[in-house]
Amino acid sequence: MGKWHGQIITCDRCGNETRCDFIGKQSTDGGYTQYNTFEDPPKDWKYYLDIDAWLCPSCNKEYLHIIKDFMKQ
Repeated sequence: MGKWHGQIITCDRCGNETRCDFIGKQSTDGGYTQYNTFEDPPKDWKYYLDIDAWLCPSCNKEYLHIIKDFMKQ
């Protein structure tokens, strides 16, 4: 059985997933606090703070279309 260490990002609208590999550990305050670091998500995956959601490329395209249509742009 294989083992993978990373982070899975799930589209909050449709459930599609992408994976970001583990890079390593970082430490702060002299090493007392440590946290994991991961690859950046693919450029076409977007996080929107205003709706607190990750969107995959296809859902992001639809979201941007809806916003542009609403703003009459």
